[in-house]
Amino acid sequence: RSMAATLHGGIALDSILFSSAMGAIDSLLDYMGASARAAGAFNVIGQRCWFEIRQYVDQGWPEAFRQIDELDPLALDEAIANPEVFGVMVELVANHPDMSVIDLERVVRRIRATRFARPKLIVLDVVHTPDVKVFERWFAGDMPANLCVALVVSGVKFMQAGWDISKSGLLLLRCDEQAFRHQDYTLAQKLVEIRSVSGRAPSIEEAYLADLETPASFRSRMARYDRNTRYFATALDAWMRESKLGYISSPWLPSHPGHEVAMSVYGTGGRLLFLYFAPERIGQAELGGLFKALAARAEDEGISLMAAPSFGLATPHVHVVIRPGLQTSLRVSTGSTSMRATGELLQLLIRQLSRFVR
Repeated sequence: RSMAATLHGGIALDSILFSSAMGAIDSLLDYMGASARAAGAFNVIGQRCWFEIRQYVDQGWPEAFRQIDELDPLALDEAIANPEVFGVMVELVANHPDMSVIDLERVVRRIRATRFARPKLIVLDVVHTPDVKVFERWFAGDMPANLCVALVVSGVKFMQAGWDISKSGLLLLRCDEQAFRHQDYTLAQKLVEIRSVSGRAPSIEEAYLADLETPASFRSRMARYDRNTRYFATALDAWMRESKLGYISSPWLPSHPGHEVAMSVYGTGGRLLFLYFAPERIGQAELGGLFKALAARAEDEGISLMAAPSFGLATPHVHVVIRPGLQTSLRVSTGSTSMRATGELLQLLIRQLSRFVR
């Protein structure tokens, strides 16, 4: 409740804390899979949802989930309006190499224009933009009949005053409670039960560490993350293009197709970005060597840098992203509220990338 209040002020929400971000998401996916199966329905997820999410449903609920191109407005409209679709899940500013941006204003207009004859669950994963006021801006009033909106704050580590100690996941809900009641259980109670039997409940220590922020400190830290990420993306993109090494994928940049929506709807381009390289300069083998060199040089120079596949949103972070059908890329989070630390990370990357300039 304390974290929900930090994120969404006085909006009445059901809020559940999990031991990890994927624990929150997987519990929700289990509920969606079982509910769709029982109702003879199915769920849809965006094809740009993070790989582990898509892998989880492919392995655990193959008959209960289908993928859609969430950037196709007609496909998303159809999923929302189709009574045979129980749940719809998308990432608003995707943790995906193309960093796609969902126009939530448009989605909400579609929701408001639809009368739901059967329960409909809309799941929005805010990933690395937990400060977006989804409920306060779009779902503050009475919920439409048969509708439930769930927000997965998989970047709850943002709430830890800069510490990557606990990776707790937060699930926030506003529902037509009667439509989503299961015998004597509310939806929140049902999800707590799933959390308990699946071993995804956080310890007392994890719960404490996940809630160290005040609303004022949270807003201040997000603003400094944004300042640093925008600066980093702009400077490195200009250098890479001038050096003909590639470019940056980030909604902060006017060259990104989701830039205008990101700025007008969310007011942020996110707190991570992806580096795409010209394959004739930096192929997959060279990128693997670059990744190792970055980690080694950062350690030698005393620069804070986490080189690992896990999220590093509260510390500078790099991670090679290899996905079938996608060009290999390097995910970077500036991960610091210090402009000096961000500048050091920028110069480290430029020095290491300079080896590939011809």
